[in-house]
Amino acid sequence: MQEVYFKTIILPTDHPDLFSAFLLDFTQEAIEESVAPNLPYECFGANVPLPKEGFIVYSQHDPKPLLEALQSFCADLSKRMGKAVGFYHHSAQHENKDWIEAYKAGVSPIVCGDFAINPSWAKEPLNAPICLSLDPSLAFGTGHHESTRLLLQAFSSLEVSGKIALDVGCGSGILGLALAKKGARVHLCDIDPLALEETEKNFSKNNATYEKLWLGSVAGEGYDLIVVNIVASVIIGLYPEVSKASHAHTEIFLSGILDEHAERVLKMYSKAFSLKKRTQENEWVCLHLSKS
Repeated sequence: MQEVYFKTIILPTDHPDLFSAFLLDFTQEAIEESVAPNLPYECFGANVPLPKEGFIVYSQHDPKPLLEALQSFCADLSKRMGKAVGFYHHSAQHENKDWIEAYKAGVSPIVCGDFAINPSWAKEPLNAPICLSLDPSLAFGTGHHESTRLLLQAFSSLEVSGKIALDVGCGSGILGLALAKKGARVHLCDIDPLALEETEKNFSKNNATYEKLWLGSVAGEGYDLIVVNIVASVIIGLYPEVSKASHAHTEIFLSGILDEHAERVLKMYSKAFSLKKRTQENEWVCLHLSKS
């Protein structure tokens, strides 16, 4: 095992979804969404205040080639968008260790509403009306993040048996899996092939079924329930597709939204949907809206 690894924090000034796709493609490494830690940062490109969220890249390789590639990426993106797009960054070298075992030690079973989420190595799994088995992976969503917990708690009081549900940006598949266990007819999509692999694996492990799973974004129409757990900027951009995929009584759940961006999301979706409930845990907000 290599003695050291590098931890690089990237805070995009705009278009975090495009940065996420670039980082995954360029590094082929694990990346983690994160609120910006209080660290000294260097800035490239746009001269704007420090972003409050971004990504962490863990790698055995020196981050210099990544930062150079990001600079070229920002230059091209700025030309296409007609405005300056940049990023703040911070890199540090750390001593390596057995991160798999260390991570396992830090991931414990949890209960969110009617759902218990247990990793496969749990010595004392928790019980709930619906028990799910999920192990952490590169795909987002094991129930430990506030945005996922808020949705699982919201699903606990829903009657979804027989309804057609769409999970947009499914990640590990945990949200679609939770709905399937409550009797919904589930469709899932993600732009990351790894997410589709994890979703297939987790549905199989939990003896659950889905109707459709595809690489890409929102498709189809007439969904009874639509769930989007991504970031605010992407959720806002998806409004036309989500609206088209809904019907007169569709309920939607939007999560992954920082409190400071919630009003922007609500302003966009209020064009066609009415707010039924707003929930919050720490700085993360979940919006439950409906057309009826």
